[in-house]
Amino acid sequence: MENLEASRARRSIKKMLLGDGGSAQVRVGKTTRMLSHDCVIDRPLRKLPWPLSAVQPHTIRYTVYDGDKMMEEKAFKKRQINHAIRLFLDGLNPEEEVLLLPERGEF
Repeated sequence: MENLEASRARRSIKKMLLGDGGSAQVRVGKTTRMLSHDCVIDRPLRKLPWPLSAVQPHTIRYTVYDGDKMMEEKAFKKRQINHAIRLFLDGLNPEEEVLLLPERGEF
């Protein structure tokens, strides 16, 4: 688990999501934004060798909760990861704390 300022989080979020997976979370008013890449749901359990691994499906999920109620959910393909991260960080103050929760320890 790691806290980063929103202004410095983009690269670490991308590295984590494309690595072993995990999630990034941030509170915005009364809502919680999550950007996640879960290894069981969003990608194959076994990674194929290069170059075949480049065509394996990967999904990144952007979710917004208001308390326990899901307000919004969008799925992005691996090639859309930069757009998903921009959406997640959109409108945050640069000093806002983003929580990174890697799936397997450090990333």
